[in-house]
Amino acid sequence: MKQIRENIFQVTFTELGKPANRGSVQLEGLGEVLLDFADMRYINDMVGLGYEPSFFVSRSEPLKGRFVVVGRQEKA
Repeated sequence: MKQIRENIFQVTFTELGKPANRGSVQLEGLGEVLLDFADMRYINDMVGLGYEPSFFVSRSEPLKGRFVVVGRQEKA
């Protein structure tokens, strides 16, 4: 996990515990991270191409402080 800005962190698929389903993942040192269908599709696509999926997450006050994906890193 790497802090990018005050409220944005970069986390990898491995750091998230390699989740297989959408929902919430507890990340030590950060808290609860929510993943949706689009995040799971991104994971499947990147793993299929041989890349480590990487997400940018931010704390969401409307979701009671849980973290949500605000970006995904793509290989050039």
